[in-house]
Amino acid sequence: MPTTVLFIAGSGRSGTTLLQNVLGQLDGFFAAGELRYLWDRGAVKDRLCACGEHFHACPTWQCVLARAFGGLEPEHARRTAAAIETFRIAHLPRTWLPATRRRELRRLDGLLADLRRLYAAIVDVTGCRVIVDSSKNPAYGYLLAQAGVGELAVLHVVRDARAAAFSWGQRKEFEPGHLMRRRSAATAAVEWDAHNLATEAFLAPAATRFRRLRYEDLVARPREELTAVVDWLGHGTVPLPLRSDHEVELSERTHAVFGNASRFRDGAVPLRRDDRWRTQMRRRDVVTVSALTGPLGSRYGYPLSR
Repeated sequence: MPTTVLFIAGSGRSGTTLLQNVLGQLDGFFAAGELRYLWDRGAVKDRLCACGEHFHACPTWQCVLARAFGGLEPEHARRTAAAIETFRIAHLPRTWLPATRRRELRRLDGLLADLRRLYAAIVDVTGCRVIVDSSKNPAYGYLLAQAGVGELAVLHVVRDARAAAFSWGQRKEFEPGHLMRRRSAATAAVEWDAHNLATEAFLAPAATRFRRLRYEDLVARPREELTAVVDWLGHGTVPLPLRSDHEVELSERTHAVFGNASRFRDGAVPLRRDDRWRTQMRRRDVVTVSALTGPLGSRYGYPLSR
């Protein structure tokens, strides 16, 4: 069976770290975190791996980089990080025209080669059958499809835009002592639209397989939804790390390279729907987000009323 890269796509604050943590407990699954940021946040800035070690002290990632590149020089990491930033969601429409697409891919040929080496080395070092990449950004996912890093399975995770926007307004760490950047309700809504629309329009056609999962369904029916995802990936016999219908057992730390601080959680973790936006979000923010995301949200099953 070929290696599967499970790319978790969608907007931020949609429960993707929770999902990644759970999938990382499964036999044969390697939860790599937001690999889009490996080069900058990991190799250059030496942020914490989810295992608790700094990136340069994590034996797993250092073995991966040694296998892929014979060790990763800082200038190589900075160059690759900069190349990723030159291809963003706004550039995806260029890929509709064959001539422009070929020109873009030629320009990024070195980056695509680096991605192939990195993902192949992850498989070689960890022995995994599924790499779980929670980068979310559809432009990066599109690059993985063009690089041919393996069978690309895209899991499009969506959450009510108002809940996501409320979360973006809260103080949250990506590791102890380091706060994530907060977003206004309007900015969060525009990003929610852009990420979800681009995932549908550009990433879904490029993927080997595509599936959508709502955060609200995952926390309401974790056993059914996780079973469906694992079956979809062709690994239906793998036991799920559920202690009960609404509690998951995170017995092992993953090696998620970046993401919010919940990637460090272990032990028994309750699965509860976070709907604080319904009572705590300012009315004007609710109206703003609903106006900007209403048509797409309705299609995903989120009514405009609270």
